[in-house]
Amino acid sequence: MAHYPGVLAGTDEPSAIRPHTDYELLTILLQDDIPSLELLSNTGQWIQAKPIPGTFVVNIGDSMSMLTNGLFVSTMHRVVNSSKRNRYSVPFFLGANQYAELRALDKFVTNGNPAKFQPVISGDYIRRSLQAVYSKPNVEIVRETIEVRE
Repeated sequence: MAHYPGVLAGTDEPSAIRPHTDYELLTILLQDDIPSLELLSNTGQWIQAKPIPGTFVVNIGDSMSMLTNGLFVSTMHRVVNSSKRNRYSVPFFLGANQYAELRALDKFVTNGNPAKFQPVISGDYIRRSLQAVYSKPNVEIVRETIEVRE
């Protein structure tokens, strides 16, 4: 369960998680009624994902992007709780076996669409991604750990 404290009296500083993509295949998210999840649109605008009672938010993760050679794109998102109420969400991360190789599946690679990502072991990718985030707590990390082929 993730907890995002409400804005404290006398301050206007929201609690937040910087923009990021999820590293696994999919994230299934049950959120409460406080609108705080924002998704980055193709035009570079942040769009609020308004909570809908009785529904889940499903985000595509980096691992799914790798397997589909970029056909499915990981969802860049952030959380900004500017409410005075505490926000809670329950994320479920579905990932590959930690020893599995993440590489574009053959059906997504053609002469006109070569592999876009270097193959990587799932557990290594997750560890590297988490280390990048936690070793630079004041730096915005935006998908810098995915290796793209030139």
